[in-house]
Amino acid sequence: GFGMINTFDKYYRHEIPDFILCNPDNTQLGVLNVGDTSCALRYNDTSDLSFTAYDRGVNELGEQKSLDIYDKVNVYRQIYIKDLGYFIITEVSEETDGVEIFKKVSAKSAQYELSYKTIDYLNGTYKLYDATTNFDEDGNPTTIMGYIMYLAPGWQMGEIDSTLNSIYRTFDVSGKTLLDFLYNDLEKAYQCIVDFDFENRKIYLHSVSSLLESPTMNTDIY
Repeated sequence: GFGMINTFDKYYRHEIPDFILCNPDNTQLGVLNVGDTSCALRYNDTSDLSFTAYDRGVNELGEQKSLDIYDKVNVYRQIYIKDLGYFIITEVSEETDGVEIFKKVSAKSAQYELSYKTIDYLNGTYKLYDATTNFDEDGNPTTIMGYIMYLAPGWQMGEIDSTLNSIYRTFDVSGKTLLDFLYNDLEKAYQCIVDFDFENRKIYLHSVSSLLESPTMNTDIY
């Protein structure tokens, strides 16, 4: 996909945005003291965030103080950056340079949590999406998007290209992660791009043909 590297320290004239530590349910725990921040934003792939979290910070009086929130920087918690989104912490290693103690942290954009969901068995012919309902009277999914919402209750359907609504495709999938299914099987079967809004946890679907007609996407880059 397209990649864009943002190193907040070097390229932004303004301050580094707040790195807010959150629980998996989005509950905010507080602001971290960070450095060495780098963010690789990718289209049609998970985005990566890396930074260093320090165990001390400076208070309003300019005095060094210990930060209780430092101990809560653990795998599976999230980092929230306003106007960018949620990132799930995937790796944490604590180090010291002899003066400071710090944690090196790696995180992936929120759709990465869909790699924790496994499709046990999906077999049959399905419509991608129905504008009226995607579930039957008993709450069982009747479309592919209904199935995805069933497996990922924390996510919502965003806008879906109307040209995709009437398409039916046949699947025989088992033992595959939901994220892998979305980025590979679904995109190939319905000729679409899955676009994740990882700030609001919404899934948008764009048809490849409509994207190619867009002046901003119609380039000589394949």
